[in-house]
Amino acid sequence: MTEIVGVVLVVLLASSVQAIAGFGLALFAVPLLSFVVEPKVAVVVVGSIGFAASSVLAWQERAHVERTTAGRMILGAAIGSPIGLVLLQAAPGRVRRLALAVASVVFLVVQLRGLRLDRVGPRLDIGAGCVSGTLNTSLSTNGPPLVAVLHARHLEPATFRGTLSVVFAASYVIAVALF
Repeated sequence: MTEIVGVVLVVLLASSVQAIAGFGLALFAVPLLSFVVEPKVAVVVVGSIGFAASSVLAWQERAHVERTTAGRMILGAAIGSPIGLVLLQAAPGRVRRLALAVASVVFLVVQLRGLRLDRVGPRLDIGAGCVSGTLNTSLSTNGPPLVAVLHARHLEPATFRGTLSVVFAASYVIAVALF
């Protein structure tokens, strides 16, 4: 019973972060849930919940989606997701967390340097999607590469939110199917 209460509290708190920022559910929930349940279970639970949350937001923001970019990112996620599943099964938790830290720092540097990526070709979208898919199925934290690339493209807020939520929802479908 204590585990269920812990999971519910963490999910409510992380969902609030997601509702306010448009992302962050998994980034916030997985580490906290790892104190309540086994980390691999936390990844699957957050992936399932993330699908529901992202799907609602994707539906609400569907008119603002940059479809070409979203499609390329989803393709990348489909490529990276099986890799992440292998990592979830084979790599120790500390290795997976280190990979997330490295990816987050790289994409944070992109943010802080103020790079403009609005003229970069489709490979960047596919690459960000691939890293995101790998992180999604290994840690249920797929946001950093997507947020960094979309932010560096200087999209309008509604387009940013809509595109991100559609990619998240599709990525979670892929992840849950693989789980």
